[in-house]
Amino acid sequence: MWSEAISLGTEMAKYWASKRVFTSVGEDARTVSLHVLSKTCFGQSFPFEGHDERPQTGASVSFRFSLLTIMENSLLIFALGPGCFIKPWLFLPKSWRHVGEACANFKVHMTYLYNQKLRTLNKENHKGEFTLMDSLIRASQDKEEEKRLTEAEIYGTMFVVSFAGHDTTAHLITYAMYVA
Repeated sequence: MWSEAISLGTEMAKYWASKRVFTSVGEDARTVSLHVLSKTCFGQSFPFEGHDERPQTGASVSFRFSLLTIMENSLLIFALGPGCFIKPWLFLPKSWRHVGEACANFKVHMTYLYNQKLRTLNKENHKGEFTLMDSLIRASQDKEEEKRLTEAEIYGTMFVVSFAGHDTTAHLITYAMYVA
């Protein structure tokens, strides 16, 4: 995992060295933070894309869009609930509909990753790296019923880790770059 973080940092430094002027320290730090989080929590790797090199579609972009949109609108989501943004009878502003799309996309990502990890862990001779998602799924299969995690608890934990871990790590990296 550490080698992945160092590799992403190196890719970011090369990207910055190729530019005469760069103004995307915060955005690029968020990208590195998201990629490290994706690898440690879900076992998903994405190559580093600089702020102006980033493709407009793809799994990485969709996951990042979802997570960032949810983080930027978290108070609104907590106040109204994520389901409020996708009800067809509400005449919501376009920006609020984007929040609903982000909530739905994030849930799709979490469901996909959960199912993928569950299939992998259920193979008899599973070998390889273990992620936070792997550990949570194993806890959901505990023999003692009171120690088992539900699927909803796993999703909630992954959301909290993604929400709390991504932005704080990105701010730390950005601050370290400015101080260094």
